[in-house]
Amino acid sequence: MRTDPSQDSKGQGWGLLQRRLAEALAALGEGEWQYLILEDRKTGRFVQFAVEAKSALLAEAVSNDYLPEADALSERSTRALVNLGWTPPPPHPEGTNPKPKNFHQSYDRPVDYRAVAMLAIRTLREVFQTPLPGRLEYHAFGERAGAITLPTLGLVRRPPPEPKAETLESIRARVLAALRDASGVQTLEADKDGDIRVPYGEAQVYVRLVDKPPYARIQAGVVRNVQQSEKLYQRLDELNRRVRFARFFVEEGLLFVATEVFTSPFVVQHVVHACRVLGELADDMRNDLQAEFGTPALPGEQPVPALKN
Repeated sequence: MRTDPSQDSKGQGWGLLQRRLAEALAALGEGEWQYLILEDRKTGRFVQFAVEAKSALLAEAVSNDYLPEADALSERSTRALVNLGWTPPPPHPEGTNPKPKNFHQSYDRPVDYRAVAMLAIRTLREVFQTPLPGRLEYHAFGERAGAITLPTLGLVRRPPPEPKAETLESIRARVLAALRDASGVQTLEADKDGDIRVPYGEAQVYVRLVDKPPYARIQAGVVRNVQQSEKLYQRLDELNRRVRFARFFVEEGLLFVATEVFTSPFVVQHVVHACRVLGELADDMRNDLQAEFGTPALPGEQPVPALKN
């Protein structure tokens, strides 16, 4: 006869874990969906929960779709899961590649957290054959809150995965997608040099990504056919003292405004914001600088909507 794990006469801690798990589940899900996974470090077998305080609680026990062959559940184990109260995943139609699914159970409000915790502990102990709670680790997180620490569980917390290092190509793809969305110009592409040209009103804003050190150089042409003179350099010096977030310079007869944004850590919206600011600055300054130095404005494209945040 199977016994309630809360009556743990062997002192292995399962009863204590069951009570702590019920308390942890009752505390999760305030204001958002939050998730808790209890996993056997040796076999990879797990139970997991999705909790939202005003909605429902969803529980899952791993199926063979997520287990390596060496740790796959036997037919006897899958029958035991059903006997415990788990709903099996739907059968896979022959010749299809369905999304893998686990054994599952849903609970309406109000939830009997003690019953949920008992089901989870019996699953781990009786079906997944986890010998001691100490072989379990937990992983908890929220959709907005990120990683959640639950020290009262008394389990080892799974270390967060190492962040995947971004490459120049992956950063460029993210920047390109963000600029397409912000400008509404879905045809934006990087040129053969990797530069992304973003039309902004009468300005042309260019984004170039550099990896050593990692940063994005953003610049916009203001006026062309600029003749070098003392007056010009005095004006550039005055602009560079006044404008703190960008700098003005002349190269091959073209007057630019430029800034740099670090990409480690990379925040794509910082690049979008810098493009918008430089586009606005180039448009605002063009007429004054053109009139002052008598140079024609750069030919612009058709005005486009301002970049969104």
